[in-house]
Amino acid sequence: MLAPTVRVTKVVRQTKTSWGIEINGAESLGVPSRKRIVVSGKKREAELYASKVQTDLSNGKLGILQAPASPVRLNDLITHHIESKKNYLRSSSSKRYYNLRDGLMKFVNAFLPEVAKDAGKLTPPLIQEFMTEAMTSRKKSTFNLSWAPKTVNECLTLMKGVFATGIKDNLVISNPFEKVELLPVPKKGGLEFFSREEVKKILETIDPFWRDVILFLLLTGIRKGELINLKHPNVRLNTDSPYIEITGDDEWVTKGGRSRVIHLVPEAVRIIKERQNRNDTYVFTGATNEKIKPDEPYHALVKALQTLGLTGDIHKLRHTFSASFLAAGNSLYELKEVLGHASIDTTMVYAHL
Repeated sequence: MLAPTVRVTKVVRQTKTSWGIEINGAESLGVPSRKRIVVSGKKREAELYASKVQTDLSNGKLGILQAPASPVRLNDLITHHIESKKNYLRSSSSKRYYNLRDGLMKFVNAFLPEVAKDAGKLTPPLIQEFMTEAMTSRKKSTFNLSWAPKTVNECLTLMKGVFATGIKDNLVISNPFEKVELLPVPKKGGLEFFSREEVKKILETIDPFWRDVILFLLLTGIRKGELINLKHPNVRLNTDSPYIEITGDDEWVTKGGRSRVIHLVPEAVRIIKERQNRNDTYVFTGATNEKIKPDEPYHALVKALQTLGLTGDIHKLRHTFSASFLAAGNSLYELKEVLGHASIDTTMVYAHL
């Protein structure tokens, strides 16, 4: 007896083209001859589904031909995808994905409780509704993300992968994100940085708890993740030229896996000294003296910027440092080393400053 075969088929309809699978030779397993199942609008997802069906049929299993026995919760589906990729992701990427998940779930839990219980009920129109709401500022609402288009696109890309993994693992049968278009993101004419006067106003307006955190980023040019993960053993203050070492360990990896030394001006030294006894491990801590959560400095800065009618984010502080560094007479090659760029080509974006 020939083994059951599964092949990918193209399904052409009046309004759209989809991809499915056709099963042959599985009559002995109770599968009708030339059984066809429409899988997705994307060929790759149909191919993944076909591979899974072929394996299960070869093992005498039929569950793959049916919808999952019980609906999968959307939060569980997203977590399943992120965990399946954990061996290939940097810790910062995993945290970013979890933050995107939490933002999406705020909307779903508030407005789409049925989707929260059953990911299969998520549809493109509901996704479009989320995209609109995610970029809308609602200060008096429990759901207030105020995401930029770029962040919305990151969430859409993540969720497209989430449902692709769900189809492969037989948790869902279709991908509602496959035909959702990404938002247009305007290209900036050049690098944006805060002026000296804007920096002064920001430091006067921001929550006093976060003032020195923002100031330290401005004084050193380090990345937010580098500040959050800075540990006491990597601080050297008892030298003629105090410095911090940006380096990874078993818990955190620097961008590109590179280490570097950042020399500190007196004001940066003052900021560190005031934090020496707050936490046994980390230099900078949150309100409870525990490790800072990645979104805390961002929200503190954005709140101050909104009050002042300014735009920007944490990374704009890095651009501001770079502009000041070059204005002080330092070279692009020196800036490359301070910023931790792998190539001078990356640093050349500052060449016009």
